[in-house]
Amino acid sequence: MNIIEYPRKLLRLDWLLLFLAVGVSLAGLAFIRAATWASEQPGLVVADSKQFVWLILGVMACLATAMIDYRVYFRFFPFIGLASLAILVITLIFAKEIQGSKSWIIIGPFSVQPAEFTKVGFILTLSGFLALRGKQVGDFSTFLGAMVITGIFVLLILAQGDNGTALVFLPVSFMVMFVAGVSFLWISISIFSLVGLGTFAYFFLIPDYVRDRILTFMDPTRDPQHTGYHLLESLRAIISGDLAGKGYMQGVGTVTGRLPKNVSHTDFIFPTIGEEHGFLGSAALILALALILFWGLRIAFLAGDRAGTVLAVGIVALFFTHIYQNIGMTMQMMPITGIPLPFISYGGSFLVSCFLALGILQSINIHRATSNKVPLL
Repeated sequence: MNIIEYPRKLLRLDWLLLFLAVGVSLAGLAFIRAATWASEQPGLVVADSKQFVWLILGVMACLATAMIDYRVYFRFFPFIGLASLAILVITLIFAKEIQGSKSWIIIGPFSVQPAEFTKVGFILTLSGFLALRGKQVGDFSTFLGAMVITGIFVLLILAQGDNGTALVFLPVSFMVMFVAGVSFLWISISIFSLVGLGTFAYFFLIPDYVRDRILTFMDPTRDPQHTGYHLLESLRAIISGDLAGKGYMQGVGTVTGRLPKNVSHTDFIFPTIGEEHGFLGSAALILALALILFWGLRIAFLAGDRAGTVLAVGIVALFFTHIYQNIGMTMQMMPITGIPLPFISYGGSFLVSCFLALGILQSINIHRATSNKVPLL
């Protein structure tokens, strides 16, 4: 590609979507600061500064990804899939176990969670496979192949002990298959089968701590000092925020430590927002995230081919699943899992992976004008 094309592509960026994501991320820095400023741990006190560095890297990754025609990713989807699986296997072998999960690889002063990047690789792999099937996408063999791809990714992440991340793959997979044209009958059967398998696993297979999380979701008062503690304090913080909140860095839950310091800036950052900024601030944040989702669907609708549409919907489904699960678990709408809030929660790997996914959306938007003129594969 001629270097002169880069400025032209930059002009075709969806700047509103990029500004929305960066704006929400900058707000996330402030929320992280509010959740960690009273911490006695030196590493948490500078969490917002670390996140700012990851934000810069994320924006750079987004712009670099956007410059590559998304059809190139489709052409190399088998290699992307194999590389993603290799990363998961390497993580399983070499990662240090932290709180029962082998998800983190420590490189000097940095810790990286490779599974976050494989989410994007999974969407590219599944979308590429479905695009390759063409008119046979409605056949049972296509559905079976898509489920095998999904199953391999899910099993490797479950082997790491990261149950929350594994669960993200399933709704994303079903949404991608549905939009691609896979038979709704087969998708429905698989969903009901998974519900039945989950019921069986609940009674006979899953460990006690996972069962406790499910029971806590149903009734957090059954064990208020242990398994129900996070949820009860989360609900108290959100409710205490009332309409306009207590003010920035004035959250009682954060200062007193009722909102545990190890999760108040990651998985449970939404209660901090709810307590300090109330219903109005929380609603504004949800509205901004909803606008990112809507703009992603707009790109999917305007994509020049089915493959671009499927890929864009997969990325939007990934964002939506994280948003719904994260906010839902803090408000007793979903079971508690270790799912961060896109562009908000602390975590460099997750933030950069979100911007990588955003870059693919931008690529679909930039290159849609010629997508009908060049063969997909």
